Amino acid sequence: MKFTIEKKIIEWQIERMQSAILNNVNSPLSSFFLKLTRSGLFIISTNSELSYKVFINKKDLIEIYDVGSCLIDGVFLRDVIRKSDKQLSFHLIGSELKVFWEDAIFSKTTRDSSFFPEINFEQKGIKLTVNAKNFKRAIKNTAFATTNNPSQPILSAINLRSEAGFLHFSATDTSRFASEKIEISNKSRINISVSAKNLKDFIPPELDKDIELNIESSKISYIYDNLTIQSRIFTIEYKDISNILPKDSEILYSLTINKRDILDLIDKTTIITPGKDNVINLSMSKNALKGYISQYDSGQSNVQTKNVLDFRFNPRFASDFRFDPELAQVNINYRYLKDAISVFDKVIDIHINEKMNKMLIVSPEKPEICQLVGLVLV
Repeated sequence: MKFTIEKKIIEWQIERMQSAILNNVNSPLSSFFLKLTRSGLFIISTNSELSYKVFINKKDLIEIYDVGSCLIDGVFLRDVIRKSDKQLSFHLIGSELKVFWEDAIFSKTTRDSSFFPEINFEQKGIKLTVNAKNFKRAIKNTAFATTNNPSQPILSAINLRSEAGFLHFSATDTSRFASEKIEISNKSRINISVSAKNLKDFIPPELDKDIELNIESSKISYIYDNLTIQSRIFTIEYKDISNILPKDSEILYSLTINKRDILDLIDKTTIITPGKDNVINLSMSKNALKGYISQYDSGQSNVQTKNVLDFRFNPRFASDFRFDPELAQVNINYRYLKDAISVFDKVIDIHINEKMNKMLIVSPEKPEICQLVGLVLV
């Protein structure tokens, strides 16, 4: 295998494919698979869950001398390309790959290609057209609610479910729940779960137009600019959590406030470091929202804002003497609360349910988004 190529062409492809490279230097999955044909150069990277394949047409190569293939360390390939001049050459001699340009030459022993998995990049299955920009936004607004706990792999996933012209994104780690829906043009029905980590790298930053997703029983994939991207789908069924949101009749308290005002209050209150559970006490009324933390070893903080836009008590519970119609007090993980609030723009509505164990956060400006955080019972 021997060819010459412009730096900017191969560097661009390697940079956007490296998300699928493992950090384990001893694994074949920390490598790029290169295959040169008379038609052009194929490059593949995979971590067994997320996979990329790109094709660089022969017209975009300066010269093809000899065809062939090799498996080369990903870090070496990335770094040597970054440090190269405007064009560079690759020459495979036996098990050694030489990379060179006018003033430099590097060599690296290749890896046994037989240990690299054979990946089927065929595009088939259910087709779903989505806007890439909206897809990325929905992933960003839900991924933080997943877990990194390896004992519960399905909770590291985002559930994607299409229904009635919308694609619904849902995520939960059992302590919180995040959801968003985006419009889709076709009525294909899917219900799949994909690793949130994979979905974060599933669509390149520059892509914001419509793409056609292909969904099979084991993978989701699409092609963009000669780049095929695919991710494994979880075979474990995602639990139906559609009934987790409190109904209107179950809402006890409601607070309307600007996003910036409540975030400012949280930031000031947490100058005193909360305990390991990150709990902050919030007191809500029509006059003020107060934040409070008391820690024996770090002190106390008591902060308030009077920029409350509205405070409401559900009249359905007016005869229930367990509840104060003028004041609501809750304890909540402030990090989870900040994550939930961050997805909105301006005004938010905070709802507390009758059991005082859930906080629902929505916004009239973004009705497609819903955030739920479990309250801490102390």
